[in-house]
Amino acid sequence: MLCPRCDDQGLIYKAMILNLNIKLYICDECDACWEINQSISHVNFKDLETFLETHNLSYEDTNLKDLGSIKLENVKRKRTFFNLFQNEIIALLDEAWLKKTVLLTSDPGTYIINMKRVIGTNGESNIKIIVKPGTSKIRTAYPI
Repeated sequence: MLCPRCDDQGLIYKAMILNLNIKLYICDECDACWEINQSISHVNFKDLETFLETHNLSYEDTNLKDLGSIKLENVKRKRTFFNLFQNEIIALLDEAWLKKTVLLTSDPGTYIINMKRVIGTNGESNIKIIVKPGTSKIRTAYPI
């Protein structure tokens, strides 16, 4: 299954947080997570690190067991790529970060920034940056 939070950039996998004996669905791209009894949508996810912190855990303390990806038949990520050399991407992210304004109201960890030039291989001129909510810890960034 593809992740609705990060525009189908990531695959959803099932994991067991052994410390808590809780199963979650987690995006391998943006770290969105859902409890097993939840439907997976872009409006009801939690940031994995935030979820762990509410249970007094950190990434380093967490014993996570990957239980495999879900519903992979005929699934193709909608990956987008920067049209830059690898050594230019950090500078682009720095520039975008300085230009960011307000978070998306539907996702308090997401910025969409118009770079006013083509930055993606398919002509994209905006960049989506997903962070841990309330921080500047980048989860992922890609052209849209």
